[in-house]
Amino acid sequence: MNDIPRHVLLLSKESADEIALCQLFEGHPDKITITSHKEKPSDWSPYGLVIGRHHIETCPIPSYILPDAPLRAGHVLDYVESILLQILDQIDIQYKQYQLLWQSNILQINDQSFDLTETEKNIVYALIKGGENGLHRDEMLKNIWDYRADLDTHTLETHIYRLRQKIEPDQTKPMYLCTIPNGYKLI
Repeated sequence: MNDIPRHVLLLSKESADEIALCQLFEGHPDKITITSHKEKPSDWSPYGLVIGRHHIETCPIPSYILPDAPLRAGHVLDYVESILLQILDQIDIQYKQYQLLWQSNILQINDQSFDLTETEKNIVYALIKGGENGLHRDEMLKNIWDYRADLDTHTLETHIYRLRQKIEPDQTKPMYLCTIPNGYKLI
């Protein structure tokens, strides 16, 4: 799988910034990781975004200059998410024999291409992020539809059924999208 740049570089001389932002991102559900440096790095490539008060004016990657006023956590998180989603919109994701063409909503498996709905694309992306372990049904409902775990719904099963209709040569013997205990995975 391509490494989606979820790493944020914090360039700040102020320890208050470092403590506040590290705590903010540590609990973030999308596993955004933050690395803190006092000086600009020689290699920017591991980072999807840089945040700071200095050394970022000439930065070659997207950046966010911290305001002098107190930080508003929600504003910072919203901005970081929007930048990282823009980066995601510009890449295609490769995992095993699957290639998810993000902007065109196409899933390629080996030499075949399948048009996906937006929801199907999000399901495939979630399963790719789940990797070898797959993904629990409750986690998929939360991540894709923001549903509670205890909600009684067949939304996921309906979408999985439709996705299998598209990609599986024989739905009764899935080759790509298999059921695991309480969830699904790409094989």
